[in-house]
This record gives sequence, C-alpha cells and structure tokens, in this order.
Amino acid sequence: MKLLYISLAATLFLFISCTKNNSSLPVPKIEYGMAVLQGKISGNVPDSLKTDYLEMTVSNAITTNITKEKIRIYADGTFLYSIDLPSAVLAYIFSPVYENLICLVPNTTSTIDIFFDENGNKTVRTKNAMNLSEENLYNVNASLIPFSVGEYRGKIVSNITGTPHDFGLLYVHNLDSIINNYPPTAGFNNIEKTLFSVIVKPFVMSSYLLDWNYVKTKCNFTDSIPPKSYYSFFKNFDLNNPVYLYCGAEYSEILQKILESETFNIPSIGDMPCNQWLNILNGILDEYIGSNHEFLNDMLVSTAYIMQLKKMHPFSDIQKQNIKNYFKNKSFVTILLDENFKTEKLIPSNSQININATPKVDNLHLMDSIISKYKGNVVVVDFWATWCVPCLKAMQQIKQVKSDFTGNHLIFVYITNPSSPKSEWEKRIKEISGEQYYLNDDQWEYLSNIFDFSAIPTYLIFDKQGKFSQKFVGYPGNETMQEAIENVIRK
Repeated sequence: MKLLYISLAATLFLFISCTKNNSSLPVPKIEYGMAVLQGKISGNVPDSLKTDYLEMTVSNAITTNITKEKIRIYADGTFLYSIDLPSAVLAYIFSPVYENLICLVPNTTSTIDIFFDENGNKTVRTKNAMNLSEENLYNVNASLIPFSVGEYRGKIVSNITGTPHDFGLLYVHNLDSIINNYPPTAGFNNIEKTLFSVIVKPFVMSSYLLDWNYVKTKCNFTDSIPPKSYYSFFKNFDLNNPVYLYCGAEYSEILQKILESETFNIPSIGDMPCNQWLNILNGILDEYIGSNHEFLNDMLVSTAYIMQLKKMHPFSDIQKQNIKNYFKNKSFVTILLDENFKTEKLIPSNSQININATPKVDNLHLMDSIISKYKGNVVVVDFWATWCVPCLKAMQQIKQVKSDFTGNHLIFVYITNPSSPKSEWEKRIKEISGEQYYLNDDQWEYLSNIFDFSAIPTYLIFDKQGKFSQKFVGYPGNETMQEAIENVIRK
C-alpha cells in the first residue's frame, strides 16, 4: 500500500503560467522551459534529520517519463537543481529533513528555505510561481496517505452490480461521493479540494477503471474486452480539462491506454496528417468524451507520437513536417522533436538484439556461465518481466544511461522467466534490445535466492572480471545507476 501512495503522490505534475487566484486552483497550460529549485537548510538541525541529499521524484505530462533525482545539499546547507519541463509540476521530495509536494515551474525559480530554531523546531518557507502555499501542499500531501492505505478505495466498488456500462458510471459516482465526503479534507479550502480531486481521480481511472482484468474479476464479467458502452464514464472525467496536467504522467498514461484499447481499435498516426487522424479518432471517441476538445486533441496527438518513440521508431520526415504544421502551441513541437532527436541518438548503440540460449549447466554455475560470455566488459543484469510496469518504465529511463556509456565496454543483460508469455516477450525485446535470456522457473528461483531478491526490477552489476559488485532492487534512478557503473568501470 505504501508503494501505491508513493506512486500516487510521486507522479504528480502541474501547470505552468496561470492567473493567480486565492479562491480557485490555477489552470495549467503547456509551455516548455527550464525550472529551477533552490533553497537552504539552516539553524540547529537535529542530528537525526541531517542528510546530504534531498530525493525527488518528478513526472512529465508529455513524455510520461518519471525521473528520480538526488539533490546534493552542500556544506553551507544550500541546494540547487534544474530540469527542463513541458509544464509546471508538482514533484515529491522525501528526506529526513523535509518531505512534501513541491512546485517546479518552467522559466522560473522555486525556493524552499528550512530553518531550525535553537530547540530544533522547524519553519519552512516556500515560494513558487503557482502561488500554492506550503500549507496547501502539506494538507493535500497529508490527505493522500490515509486515502491510499485506508478503506476508502474499497468503498468505491461496494454495492456495484449490473452491466459494464452500469459499473463504470456507478464507480465514478461512488468515487465522487467519497472524495466530496472524505474526512481528512473537511477543512480544505477550494484550491486544496480541487487539487486533491485532480490527483486522485486520474490515478483511480488509470489503475482501476482502465484495467479490464480488475473490473472483470470484481464483477464476474465474461467479455474478453470492454464493450464500448463501458466507457460512458469518460464524460464524467472531462478529459479536455487542462487541470489534469497537475497529475503529469498519469494523465498521459490514460490517453495511451485509450489509444491502445482493443475496443476502439484506433489506427496508429503513422504519416497521416494530424487533422486527418483526429477526424478518424473523434469519429470513434466523440460519443464517449464529447466534442469540441482542442486541448485533448493536442494531448492525444502528442501521446500518439510519444508512443511511437517509446518503441524506438524515430519520426519520418513527413511526420516531422506534420508536427510542425499541426501544433499552434510550439512547445509541443519543441518537446516532440527533442524526444525524437534523443531516440535517434540511442538507436545506434541499442539496436542489436541477441536472443541467447540458456547455458546448459547446473543452477550453481548458471550466472557465472552467463557473465563469462562478456568477460572484459562491465555487465548490468536486469531481472524483469513483460507484465512488470516499473520494469518497463525503468527501461525507458535507463536509455540515457546506455547512450552515455556507448563505447565503454558496458553490456546490458536482460533475464526473464515463464511468467512473461513467450509471444509478449518476443515483442517487447524488439523495443529493449540487448542480451536476452529466458530462464525456466527453477533457474529463476535459484538466482533470486542466491542474490537475495523477491521483487523486480532487480539489477546486478558485475565488473570486467565477472565479479559481482552491486545490487539494486527497484530502479534507483539514472544518477545513482550511472554513478554505480562508473565506479565499477574505474576498478
């Protein structure tokens, strides 16, 4: 449940320039630029709270990337961090000295100043272009904890019966009722109530309503895919509302699931002019999402192109021109073409796929046999599965690390097991590339016991002599992974 809360809180995303209003939540828009975070920790900091880093998680509403960073705190207590963002973002900072949502806004500097008095009492002052106060962010962050670990989510599906169409509408009705009467939000002002809602609702839609296997299990439906009538609940979410940019990658992942839906069978955008593709798309979706949705159209187009890049297929010249011709907001053009450039850069070092036969040795010598094949190279072993969402997201993040180490005798080895259906595995590895192994259950269990892990993704790093050096359970972020690899290379 703790992971659920972290996912909910840590993937938040927000707006950019807006009209400041103390009575309502500012409405975000897309505007690409560099956001800066700076601050200072000073005073009589208790020993138990002292730390060298602030850890931060931030997500991207266009690329769907989730970035984990360690922000260094210098000897004088100051810290400084910058990141390119397509819109403002609510990021999540966690450390012994400070834990809360924070606001990063493109083309501006946000500040956090933390002061401890002589008794160790803490005062926090924040400043950001969103005009969201420390109290606003603290109240929303604190209210997410009981929602994620409590009984409230279970009440959403209580007493729901009927058809798939009924289930979707009643689910949303129950969710709205619970949010409106949620005890921890009783003292919220309008900004906090709205922000809490726009964080929770996309998370619930993405994680539950758009997971047909979950819905089938809950209601004993027999349909292999949802009937179109099931998606009538879309209108209750108003997906054309830019306020959902606050939840960042969660919003774009909803759009991706819609575009991938077998029920709607939406064609890929390919080389079609964007407006031609949108005419087809709107003909399919307007009954469920309504018409006159210019912002949503822009987000659907950008999501379609990002989905192509995630499969390591750069844009054609025709697509590049279509992007330039379609978007009135040129931030979309900049973001998409930048992501395309990164993809083109990655392809030469990551295009080769080697499907390896599992060595015919006993389990005791299995890993040594695999690693010995790459002697003279540092080897990163990634234990993963096709169904593991954190594994797949980490693979997108680590592409930059792969690119940075091109030519440095670094090999990535990917290991999975029969929990990944063979057909799905064969499809996925085309996007991943690298050295691929498909173990049986007995071999997998032996290695997980020897290397002491029970969760994936798990990463093992071996030096050039084949000696085990380091392990990470869960992706530690690009900075930590890069530092670990550099340390092993230098040995």
